[in-house]
This record gives sequence, structure tokens and C-alpha cells, in this order.
Amino acid sequence: MTSCTVDPLRILIVDDNAIVRAGLRALIDGKADMTVVGEAADGAEAIAQARILKPDIILMDLLMPKMDGISATANICRQNPAARILMLSQLAEEERIFAARQAGALGYLVKGMPPERVVADIRSAARSKKTRQRA
Repeated sequence: MTSCTVDPLRILIVDDNAIVRAGLRALIDGKADMTVVGEAADGAEAIAQARILKPDIILMDLLMPKMDGISATANICRQNPAARILMLSQLAEEERIFAARQAGALGYLVKGMPPERVVADIRSAARSKKTRQRA
């Protein structure tokens, strides 16, 4: 009998708050089907890390110094239209959700949501087919 193994989802965490990054890393690294391949503290670092690491999923904070998450998402999606990015924010504001989707994000996660919901949304994003074109 042969076993079928699946490579874990490669995730890049982007947030200017080191505690948030550490919490997400602990959550993700505790799952057999996921691994954190890198971290970035601002949008400019995120663009560079995404180009080098080619993660399956990017968790991107909305508000950061140097370059915000929406600008970084738009830049990453121009370079790689298949990039799967989930935005992170403290609040679910319609205008920002719309702007994130227009930039190319697949979804929007509120930082206070239950950890297992975050994991489920990451898995869902990995399974989705990104076909929608940016406006």
C-alpha cells in the first residue's frame, strides 16, 4: 500500500505587529497541512518576500507603515495574478473590504475571529480558483 502525502500550504505572514505575526505563526505551525515560510513587517517587505518565497497564501495586514496592505496586494497581484492573499484587519469596514478585493485579495479576515475560522479560511483560499480579474 502506498501513502499519498500532500505538501503543506506555504504561508507568508505580513503584519507590522510582531505579536500578531507570532500568534499567527503559532496557530499555523500547529497544523500539519500548513507551514510559515516567511514574515514581513510592511508592504514593501511583503512584495520582496512574495517574489522570493512564492507562498501559496499571503496573510496581509491592511494598515502598515511604508506601504499599506492594499497597495502591496495590488503590486503582488500585478506581478503574480494567481497570488492568493487574505487581508487582515481589526475592523470589517465595507470600503476597505471593497478596496482590498479590487486590489486582488481573495478575502478579508478580522483579527478577532476564532483561530479555527482563520485556519478554515486559509484552507478555503488555497482551494479556490482565482479567476476574477482586477478592475
